[in-house]
Amino acid sequence: MRFVLVNDDGINASGLAALAAAARRWGDVVVVAPQTEQSECSHSVTTRRPLHVEKVATDSFAVDGTPVDCVRVALEALRLEPDWILAGINHGGNLGYDVWMSGTVAAAREAALRGIPAAAFSQYLRRDVVLDWDVAQQAAERILGHLLDGHQPAAAKEYVNINLPATTTHPAQIPICDCPLDPVPMELGFEPTEAHYRYRGNYHGRHRTAGSDVDRCFSGAITLTRLTM
Repeated sequence: MRFVLVNDDGINASGLAALAAAARRWGDVVVVAPQTEQSECSHSVTTRRPLHVEKVATDSFAVDGTPVDCVRVALEALRLEPDWILAGINHGGNLGYDVWMSGTVAAAREAALRGIPAAAFSQYLRRDVVLDWDVAQQAAERILGHLLDGHQPAAAKEYVNINLPATTTHPAQIPICDCPLDPVPMELGFEPTEAHYRYRGNYHGRHRTAGSDVDRCFSGAITLTRLTM
């Protein structure tokens, strides 16, 4: 089995390395990732300038573009033929309303549009829980096994959004929850300064619709949400 890996935090991100290590448990891995961080770029693409693609290792390519550019380059320029496209592990949650802004989730969406099974992985962060990428890797490896064992996208152009909770629980004991996106946008505001308005929001204090991905992830579960076009 061949996996193509993409992210939006950049080719040198720790989350990408963790996901690559997890995927190698199940097959071969080729990384096609942005040269620099492209967080919150959503489904942006580059069409008005050439894309520089650098082969940085035997199975690793850096693209000076967005996550969706990386998917397109992998399929149309490098002519890779993956069984799955995996995005992440994003440094921060992509829950509820976030999926429409996330470059990580957009990479999975682009793959699904092209008929390729895809999943986006994100790691929810909390200040009071130390991030351990080894633990995230073990959780991602477990989820990949879950997906490959009959829980893969079932509908045409369906893709999967996965969020790992901020917890010290051993990955093997964290519950896996199939759940819907939280439909309520996060409350936000802007603080005026002398010449600007500065964004203000409380991610951890956001609304939690009972049973939604926000509610379940914040409560310590691995959330698996199936999305369609």
